[in-house]
Amino acid sequence: LVLYVNMQCQFNLQYEICAPPYHTKKWTMSISIQSKCTYDSFQSIPLGSENDLRFLYCACAISHILDDWSGINKDMAVSYIRSCRSWDGGIGLIEGQEGHGGSTFCGVAALSLMGELDDVLDDGDGDIDDDDDIVDASLGPYRCKRISWRHELIRWCVSRQISGMQGRPNKVEDTCYSYWVGGALKILKCDHLLDH
Repeated sequence: LVLYVNMQCQFNLQYEICAPPYHTKKWTMSISIQSKCTYDSFQSIPLGSENDLRFLYCACAISHILDDWSGINKDMAVSYIRSCRSWDGGIGLIEGQEGHGGSTFCGVAALSLMGELDDVLDDGDGDIDDDDDIVDASLGPYRCKRISWRHELIRWCVSRQISGMQGRPNKVEDTCYSYWVGGALKILKCDHLLDH
């Protein structure tokens, strides 16, 4: 995480990080690979740390900044993000957790950085919905369309707006979620749905 923050600061200040010396890039990727867990999540240090979607996002951001994806198995990373999909439409930090604003941003941003966002979110692997706006009469007795994960995510994110933004349902608003949830909606090209 510290490595990611340091690189992001340098990148934002427009230091020569776009084409780092080979030894710096090699060292950075070796740190990233050493911090990988067996199921393609990452952790902050090689041993004895939490591992969840936050660290996968950081690894994707580092790989994107360095333009070197050799430390990430994208198929396994996508599978891990899919496993964090929550019953409520958001994305949890780990498999089985409820959706959360921060982890939803990390999952959406990681998919976007890997170039997998559209393939994963528009695969039609969503819930069945019988709202009038998506009913398809041509389907006969099975009139409900399957909605995409993208639709579920957008609905989940927009539903986080009360007077401010909340990170989870039934929690108080916090300004940090304006960044996390608003950022996820921006990546999904739906930030216009929020009341500004």
